[in-house]
Amino acid sequence: MKDGPTLMQFETVTTYTHEIEHLAAECANATFYHSRAWVESLAETYPGMMFRCLVARNAGSPIGFFPYFVLRRGPLLTAWSMPFGGYGGPVAADDRCAADLSHAYASVLTTTGTLNASWIDFYGAKP
Repeated sequence: MKDGPTLMQFETVTTYTHEIEHLAAECANATFYHSRAWVESLAETYPGMMFRCLVARNAGSPIGFFPYFVLRRGPLLTAWSMPFGGYGGPVAADDRCAADLSHAYASVLTTTGTLNASWIDFYGAKP
């Protein structure tokens, strides 16, 4: 009996974990703007922006991530990956994972009160 394709699972984390740091170091499409130094500098400098990161997992192992920040203005939310024109978007070893992460991030727009969810994707992954 043949196993079907493994379904990717996504979770949202609120801290830059060692798993994310390892993926950023290993994936060719990661930029400085995906790094712990950049993310933690932004979080410290702008405490009103809340860090979030979608992590893609396959059989429990992390295979990609999509970092972003959320800013609340009253009842409205805005999400950026990354703020201030830094390159954001997915970091993944393969195009399928990058596209799936982009789709998952696009779903942030369906969150009640979310006004905008955007990113500048240096590598051009399509949702």
